Amino acid sequence: LLRLLLVKSKHFKEKDIVHKYSLVYYTSPHQYLNVKISKNKTINVDIWGAANGIKFGDYANGFFKSK
Repeated sequence: LLRLLLVKSKHFKEKDIVHKYSLVYYTSPHQYLNVKISKNKTINVDIWGAANGIKFGDYANGFFKSK
């Protein structure tokens, strides 16, 4: 859903957004986005992680620390 909102905003193109995957608690598959925000810079965006105390730029993986 976030990918769709970013593209529909017309600030980003499909090619600027890459799906990435990690394992939370080393067993649960987890998905986040890597978004190109300038010519040479990208940022990881993890909406679920943000709701659990993980700041934008990082993503949930392993045994993360919640709020």
